[in-house]
Amino acid sequence: MLIKTCRFAFITTSNEKPFRLAVIGSGPAGFYTAYHMLKKYPNTLLDMYEALPIPFGLVRYGVAPDHPEVKKVQHKFDEVAQDPRFTFIGNVKYGQELKITDLSEHYDAMVFSYGASQDKTLGIKNEDSSIKNIFSARIFVGWYNGLPQYRNLKPDLLYTDTAIIIGHGNVALDVARILLMDIDELSKTDITEYALEILRKSRIRNVILVSFTSKELREMMNLPNTRFHTDFEFLKTELSTYSEYISRNREKSWTLKFLRSPIEFIMKEDQNVHSIKFNVNKLEGPIGKRIAIPTGIIEEIETGLVIKSLGYKSVPLNGVPFDEKRGIVPNKGGKILDLEGNEVPGLYVSGWLKTGAHGVIATTMNDAFETAEMIISDIQSNKPMISPKNTENKENTENMKLGSKAILPILHNRGIRTVSYQDWKKIEEKEVEVGKQRHKPREKFGTQNRDTNEVVALKRIRLDNEEEGVPCTAIREISLLKELKHANIVRLYDVLHTEKKLTLVFEYLDSDLKKFLDTYGGDLDVLTIKQLMYQLLKGIAFCHEHRVLHRKGELKLADFGLARAFGIPVRSYSHEVVTLWYRAPDVLMGSRQYSTSIDVWSAGCIFAEMASGRPLFPGSSIKDQLLRIFKVLGTPTEDTWPRVSQLPEYKKLIEYQPEKRINAEDALKHLYFEEIRKKETSQQHHSPSV
Repeated sequence: MLIKTCRFAFITTSNEKPFRLAVIGSGPAGFYTAYHMLKKYPNTLLDMYEALPIPFGLVRYGVAPDHPEVKKVQHKFDEVAQDPRFTFIGNVKYGQELKITDLSEHYDAMVFSYGASQDKTLGIKNEDSSIKNIFSARIFVGWYNGLPQYRNLKPDLLYTDTAIIIGHGNVALDVARILLMDIDELSKTDITEYALEILRKSRIRNVILVSFTSKELREMMNLPNTRFHTDFEFLKTELSTYSEYISRNREKSWTLKFLRSPIEFIMKEDQNVHSIKFNVNKLEGPIGKRIAIPTGIIEEIETGLVIKSLGYKSVPLNGVPFDEKRGIVPNKGGKILDLEGNEVPGLYVSGWLKTGAHGVIATTMNDAFETAEMIISDIQSNKPMISPKNTENKENTENMKLGSKAILPILHNRGIRTVSYQDWKKIEEKEVEVGKQRHKPREKFGTQNRDTNEVVALKRIRLDNEEEGVPCTAIREISLLKELKHANIVRLYDVLHTEKKLTLVFEYLDSDLKKFLDTYGGDLDVLTIKQLMYQLLKGIAFCHEHRVLHRKGELKLADFGLARAFGIPVRSYSHEVVTLWYRAPDVLMGSRQYSTSIDVWSAGCIFAEMASGRPLFPGSSIKDQLLRIFKVLGTPTEDTWPRVSQLPEYKKLIEYQPEKRINAEDALKHLYFEEIRKKETSQQHHSPSV
């Protein structure tokens, strides 16, 4: 499947004016592209946008802690960032808080280098279930390297003495090494302190690495017109020398197993993983074309921890062509191509998004240089670049290209607090300072409670421009959350007030629902949908019981700035509530008097999105939103809403007339949730929180 791109009118960029370039993603691909552009085309003004507050991508969050030599490329990236022609804008989620249409107004070209943020899967039995202690290598590596969304992962390394890693690649070997490494040696690296404490108590003594075949070696052996040479005598001598060394008794061990295909994860009654069943394979066929085929032998290996190191994959973004089958943005030498194979003016791609998730930093560098050379070639060839859609005068269009000078005010007006490179350097200075105290290179920061070491989330509200003091939305949020204590409602721990800012200290959540759905590609199993929907309705029902309208459905319920306490009769309120796609039609049509039914409508829309993998009413404006509702409401089909016949009475959630919508408490009693209620009652099942 290919996803269509936005169409822009385009103009020719004059070489005499600064060339405005936006780079999306601050990993190695983004920085090497920036480095080459600034070096080879001095007339470049380059702005780099990053979803996290901190730059460097997988160099910081992917490279193993005991490989500091690989991380030295950060020094080169730091030089790039100090260039006056370079601007770093962190803490901006492209595709959500910033869109291609925003950037197209103010840049000549864009480079997409946001990498690969999803996992490849096995597609075997119980892989998508709620079995505990099964992780992807990407998430596990992100956990011990301090990636913010995985700081609360807490893998149970006390439960078992045996871990199985599925995969034999570099990342799999990194994970195996971290699990078995001497803790005193590991403590001298930049591994996070919270991960170190869990690893210090770990019972893991045996690591088994399993894969189908030795893929990379087989590919080398099969190179056409190429002969393979090796010094077998040297290998024999070395193996003989090490045989005595290897045979000594050791506390820990690791094992390589080839020709095994996982077919099922087995769990215990306590929901922990118990074992993996494998098909044992054998190689058949002529030399150079041998393939692994099942022997019919099933092998079951017990384990209490599973790490799936199957590789990463990229995710599509609206407005950018994407080849779902290959998992890349279609391109030629870094120049993005549309569905028909035509060049898209001004759009480029670099890194894993361009080539697929493989290769090391050196290959990423060469790839990024190729993309930069393509941009420079297009400039010198006077090829068309991006221009806004609605521009009558080309000369005025050129003058509008203000880059980050125009984008930063837009983000500020949207309530996004950006992080500059200078901000990052202050964070880095503190990380290094704390690291020295702990005899390590640095201590990667998240936000943690100093007393409990619990990771928390901070919401800062600047008061500089508030003539009347603290905004009413903040006062409302604080007063409501102080009273609402529930497992499915985010906890407010503390409020810190100074003259210039108000800081709210919240319970930290690993992910929002959007990110959770993206992680699974929108393909959730029925039980997971039930669990998440049940949690959502419990949170909403609790709010309604305490006479609070949330007006913004999420799991756990968070962000109560728009929430309102309500009374009977229901008062009239502002109609600007809920993200547009989840807004009830009575609100869209201007009603200023409503009650709990608007939250139920939002819940119904979220339910449909979890079930189908895409938004039910993705309107672009209030008018478009209403048209979509009028077109779909009451008549969903299996095409627009897969498995609709298996779902409960969603029409009671999504009703035109507010008074006809079912309330959250009654929805929880529906037969659809009977299985969840029974498990909750027996306290044998723990639903996942998002």
